[in-house]
Amino acid sequence: MSKLDIKKEHIGKKIYDIKISEYVVEHYKVMADSEDEATDIMFNNRKDQADGDTILYQGYKDHLDEINVQELTSIKEDDFDQYGDAEFEYEYDGGYDE
Repeated sequence: MSKLDIKKEHIGKKIYDIKISEYVVEHYKVMADSEDEATDIMFNNRKDQADGDTILYQGYKDHLDEINVQELTSIKEDDFDQYGDAEFEYEYDGGYDE
């Protein structure tokens, strides 16, 4: 579990939990006798070994699939009264389902 160091200068700020989901689309050109053979060549050679004889790596594109932002709490003066320190560590266990 991660911790944030909270100081009095942070009063008024909010703590957010942010989760993003991305996916990558890779493009290949493959010469083969069948779709199964083309797929096998692609999986066996991937971008680091594409030789240009039977497979060409055409590049990739990242896509942002989803972003979720959830406000967890606000930092308040009475947080410091509760903990009795000039600073404290904020721990949060929860938020999004994995």
